[in-house]
Amino acid sequence: MLLQLQVKNFAIIEDIEIKFDRGFHVLTGETGAGKSIIVDALNLLLGKRASKDLIRHGEDQALIEGVFFSQSDRVKKSLLDQDIELAETLIIRRTLHRDKPSISRVNGVAVTNSFLQELTGQLVDLAMQEDTGSLMHPQEQMDILDNFLGLPQKDLLVKMREKNSEIKAIQAFLQRENLDPQSRAREKDLLLFQIQEIEGLAFQEGEDEDLEKTYKQLKNAQKILEALSRSLDALNQDMGIRSGLDQVVGQLEAIASYHPDYEKILGRFESVGYELTDLVEELYGQIDQVPNSDEELYQVGERINAINLAKGKYGNTYWEIQDFYDQAKSRFDFLEAYDQEIDKAQAQLAKKEEEARLIASQLRKNRRTMAHDLELKILEELTLLDIKGGRFEIQIEEAPLSDKGMDQVTYFIATNDGEALMPLADIASGGEKSRIMLAFKSVLADYDQIETLIFDEIDAGMSGKTAQIVAQKMQRLAKNHQLIVISHLAQIAAKADIHYKIEKESLGQRTVSRVWRLEEDQRIEALALMISGDSLNQSARQTAKEMLAL
Repeated sequence: MLLQLQVKNFAIIEDIEIKFDRGFHVLTGETGAGKSIIVDALNLLLGKRASKDLIRHGEDQALIEGVFFSQSDRVKKSLLDQDIELAETLIIRRTLHRDKPSISRVNGVAVTNSFLQELTGQLVDLAMQEDTGSLMHPQEQMDILDNFLGLPQKDLLVKMREKNSEIKAIQAFLQRENLDPQSRAREKDLLLFQIQEIEGLAFQEGEDEDLEKTYKQLKNAQKILEALSRSLDALNQDMGIRSGLDQVVGQLEAIASYHPDYEKILGRFESVGYELTDLVEELYGQIDQVPNSDEELYQVGERINAINLAKGKYGNTYWEIQDFYDQAKSRFDFLEAYDQEIDKAQAQLAKKEEEARLIASQLRKNRRTMAHDLELKILEELTLLDIKGGRFEIQIEEAPLSDKGMDQVTYFIATNDGEALMPLADIASGGEKSRIMLAFKSVLADYDQIETLIFDEIDAGMSGKTAQIVAQKMQRLAKNHQLIVISHLAQIAAKADIHYKIEKESLGQRTVSRVWRLEEDQRIEALALMISGDSLNQSARQTAKEMLAL
């Protein structure tokens, strides 16, 4: 149930807040007052695409926030799957920014629009006058029938989609690998050359780094030897570091017994002497290890060139080259066993198609079993909506395999006695289309377990007796659902439990929409104005009082 809607800086709305309760709510107002803007805001809250043009002029962002209350297990599961904390209320917030993408949050957690649509689809069903077009589409008609069948049918549809995806993947593989013998032979030759070249290279992990180090040493061997030799000369000269260190040690040994500090300093110099001796030995060892061979330099350079050539062809690193080798080997093995692999794929395709047909058969069986029940319920609703003597029929025909099975569902209707059945899409009257949509919404509302129904001017094109019948139907719907209706008809507004009025007013250089809840006397005035048009009169007021009394 929608408890509260807040809209800020959205089109001509500066800041409005509407509180909702159980029962039947109606929102009315003159054309251009902002009723459609409220619907746009609700659509955004339900995850529809946002347009930055809807941000109020002069503002950087717009906010739409809805507070919901729901005990639905499906809603709770959806929240838990997204690690969203369960709270007493569900707060959905949509923020539109001029300089960055819109942000959607549920209980403070940022969510994707696809999740938002999935979640709000379990909370609210918003029907608009233009939605009758989707009702006319065969795909929508099949979805309605499947929704009527409930969760078992939905589970089968999930399996059907998964199976069809597997079939498409195998079909794509077979189409992609439909190669003639000459193409296969050319590809095998190239793969074999690449495999043998990589195997012949025998490239080892880390080898390129080691070779680069060795190459630098060989390239600069003379510089290295000279530097090491000069270092040893500096240490070993008569007045070098070692000679000076020996003299210091001798002097300190002579005075060490006179004070503990002298003894400590002596020990430190002796340690330096030992370390220096080790360093000298290390330098001699390094001189012996410096590679210094033109032949070796040539061989290392050639090896580096060979590896770099392979990197240019197969990958920049050892692991990329290894991956290329593994893929080439796998591809070569596939082409070697091409006929067997294709036969295996075709066998898998046949098996998957058979499994898909079994699922499609069960989907069709379910649809045909329940189609008659849906026909009876829709006819009952149409009769209540004053489409009497009409007929409604669901035809299910075979179709190519798809995510929905192997059926094509088409609704046929005759709205008067003696008329031939026609596809629902061929119904011309807007009023009839609206009543038919209301009939479907009425039937499916309980099956969908959606608590809040929102109707946006689906009463367009109605008047008189038809409007009264539709109003009564909405009143009955509101007994089991929270109903929010945007309407221009007094007959419907009079049946509501709560009446909100939307008005547009000018404040200086700005135009804003205002929404407020009408009290009893205000409702009489609003209804009287809807009845009479621009001018209020006593007769209209009296009619409005009688309508409210009924």
